[in-house]
Amino acid sequence: MTRAAGLAGLLAVVLLVHWPPAGAEFSYDDTDFVSTNESLRSLEGAVRALLAPFPPGQPERALYRPLTNLSYALDHALHGERARGYHATNVALYAAVVLLVWRLALAWRLSPGAAYATALLFAAHPVHCEAVDSVSGRSELLSLLFASAALLLYLRAQRAPAGGGRGALIASAAAQALACLAKESAAVLPGVLLVHELAFGAAPARGGRAAWLRSLRRLWPSLAVLAGYLALRGAVLGRFGPEHAPLAGSALATRAWTMGAVFLVDLRLLVFPDVLQLDFYYQALVGIVRRPTLGSVLGWTLMLALLAAALRIGVRHLRRSGEGQPANAAALCAFAVFFGFLLPVSHVIDVGVLVGERLLFAPSLGFVALAVLAGERGLARVRPPAPRRAVALGLVAALAAAGASRSAERAAEWRDAARLWLAVEPRLARDPRVPSNLAGVYLARGDLARAEAALDRALALEPEAFYVRGNLGLLRIEQGRLEEAEAIFAALAAQRPGDALARASLARIRELRER
Repeated sequence: MTRAAGLAGLLAVVLLVHWPPAGAEFSYDDTDFVSTNESLRSLEGAVRALLAPFPPGQPERALYRPLTNLSYALDHALHGERARGYHATNVALYAAVVLLVWRLALAWRLSPGAAYATALLFAAHPVHCEAVDSVSGRSELLSLLFASAALLLYLRAQRAPAGGGRGALIASAAAQALACLAKESAAVLPGVLLVHELAFGAAPARGGRAAWLRSLRRLWPSLAVLAGYLALRGAVLGRFGPEHAPLAGSALATRAWTMGAVFLVDLRLLVFPDVLQLDFYYQALVGIVRRPTLGSVLGWTLMLALLAAALRIGVRHLRRSGEGQPANAAALCAFAVFFGFLLPVSHVIDVGVLVGERLLFAPSLGFVALAVLAGERGLARVRPPAPRRAVALGLVAALAAAGASRSAERAAEWRDAARLWLAVEPRLARDPRVPSNLAGVYLARGDLARAEAALDRALALEPEAFYVRGNLGLLRIEQGRLEEAEAIFAALAAQRPGDALARASLARIRELRER
């Protein structure tokens, strides 16, 4: 296969599965990140947001993503409130990430066929739909784009002649800075780069301990960027973790057992992503695990087995040279990407959601590469050797086709806000947030009959929920039933005097009466 044909194949998968149709909408977190984000609507606001929490005005999330916010501001300048343009930007970024994954797999010295299989299976993986087809997934795309560039530039510097490579190291550090400014999880890059140094640098068994220690000096630019980023983030946010983290304040044992259960769900999503849902679903599925369960024990068993495999490969690689080393080095780098980018969202520290498919976007790069390496090793045992290529091609094609098919289904849900909530409602039939959010979508569309039907379901589940009553009040305004709406929002304002929705709605009711 020629390079041009390979490039065309990868782009075809990305565009056929993810290119947004006319009528693509904002959904879920897109509301906070884009639709109601006032910083996007002026140059002055976009500049101020460079030193503000993300989204501006919501410091409780403990997010600092100025590059992501700036990308939304550029989209707003080009597309205004038309969601399709934002979706198209996400798809273009995803295509760039897929091509960098192909290049990175080659830099890890995978065989050409294995490198292309890695990029193809990555492009088709259904777990990526939240990152690609939700506009709010932009941070995942930008962060992995620049993180992959940082890894590639570091490897270029590592392989430069003695005394060279300084420019590539500086460029790698700059790419790392951009990755961190897109999403905070890129702060793990120094550790990932350290493993790349161990995998492809002057290992003690080959270059001597002194040469190996000298090679670690290449990490200084990366460490300097990390220190600067953490200082900037601390100055802007003044806090480390989100205000409402699922495991905030939990006992160590509770955190540990929940981590095991979360890892099992993460691994299932990477291996067999048949059921894909909003993080509401995973919150209900996993919950807070306070004592050992089958899922938590199995999750820890699998996690420790994978860590043991990575450690065994690392020790073997550092002690030996010769046959088998390139495959070991590639596996070591893939493990570093998998576990490195999984670490910040594994609940070792507090994060805002228990499980989210978008959180697996960067770790999936390492996972897919490991799966391809394992498959290549397994096929090497096929006898006679002749059918190996046909078996490999058939297996990769079948997996890519199945992944692309499932991705297309899920992508369509993310681009249709009502369809997204309708998909989760049967699985969370007792959660009033689902029909309430669905009602909000119908309200935005002006479909008052469907909005009222959805609110009736929400009210039957939890009639006094603040968010349900708020949507009911908005519905009554649209129906012209202003007295009922005023009573609802007056009660909500008394319950929460600082609530912006209640205050704004009461002001709107007064304005409508004065017309």
